[in-house]
Amino acid sequence: MTDPPSSATYQPVAPVWHTGLYLFYRVFATWLFYRSSLRWQSNPVHSQLRFFGTLIVANLLMLLYVEWGLRQRGGSLIALIGGKWASVREFWKDCSIAFFFWFASLFVIAGFRSLLRLPPAASSLARLIPHSHLELYLWYFVAISAGVTEEIVYRGYLQKQFEAWTRNVPGSMFLSAVLFGFGHIYQGWKRAIMMGTYGWMLGWLAKRQNSLRPGILAHSWQDSLAGFLLFHGLGR
Repeated sequence: MTDPPSSATYQPVAPVWHTGLYLFYRVFATWLFYRSSLRWQSNPVHSQLRFFGTLIVANLLMLLYVEWGLRQRGGSLIALIGGKWASVREFWKDCSIAFFFWFASLFVIAGFRSLLRLPPAASSLARLIPHSHLELYLWYFVAISAGVTEEIVYRGYLQKQFEAWTRNVPGSMFLSAVLFGFGHIYQGWKRAIMMGTYGWMLGWLAKRQNSLRPGILAHSWQDSLAGFLLFHGLGR
């Protein structure tokens, strides 16, 4: 018989007020982004440089905000991620895990695309399509910053916070996934459901590995690939 989890297992990673402020911001920012998305089709974008730069800065600011909250409880971003790579072998191990997870997730995403009869990606992601090689290169920085930030925020900060509040691991994974999907509602409700499912898979991976590193790698690869394919007119 295994011992019940100790109270230390469910320690919050940040103060309640800090998470409350973030959730308020998340809902407000998602609403603004959704409202903006309604104008994307009627107002084609000629340059993405400023927009992509704004996304990178926003992700960096969010990391600083999360780190501030973690420090209120004596934590740090490195500890939340699961520590640094201790060796080259450990790095390649995480890369292997990330690759197999990413490859498997492609089948799940393809299944949802078929089941929900999703429209072409370009119609939902018009605002995020690079239009030049310079924009494509900048998009890779957007993808990496999003992979790092969203994994730290959703699968690290929020999932652990919800786990501490609910004392329920599956429930915390579900709540984090719902918020992740909600954050993509600007892509349409069907794609938001798909993204929520993808978020749950990433939450499972983080819990399984007790580390955010493989998820960060897989998430960054997926976003980078999406921009690359859309730039070259594939998947439209």
